[in-house]
Amino acid sequence: MNATRTILNEQEAAIAILLSCLHYQDRAPNKRSLSRLSYNLQQSSKFYGYSLPDIAADVMPLVNTLNQENVLQQCSVLISDNFRETLFAMVCEIITIDGEMSESDGEIIGLAALYLGISIELMRVMITTFLIRNKWNA
Repeated sequence: MNATRTILNEQEAAIAILLSCLHYQDRAPNKRSLSRLSYNLQQSSKFYGYSLPDIAADVMPLVNTLNQENVLQQCSVLISDNFRETLFAMVCEIITIDGEMSESDGEIIGLAALYLGISIELMRVMITTFLIRNKWNA
């Protein structure tokens, strides 16, 4: 697949968004984040019948070529209204997996909220919830 390949469906768009949030600012995702992401996707009925490794392999060239804002902008239009908050919660969970949030973490979460249409109030509640939840998780 080349970087100009079109994202075909909501599942590809969601995985592209999540992977771009994990790879922002040349930060390599840690094993814990990838494990949590994989678990969340496997538990979501949105992804039943889809091969997560195949989708990830298909969208990675796009994620590696475009910056996070462009991935969010291009892919968010394919996310259905009834899945936006859930996807944003997944973003919050993987970004705050260590129970902390840096300024750059806040920037990527803010961009995800913007493009997914998440209100500032809801964004703050979700971030706080995941920071508290993940603070002492091993």
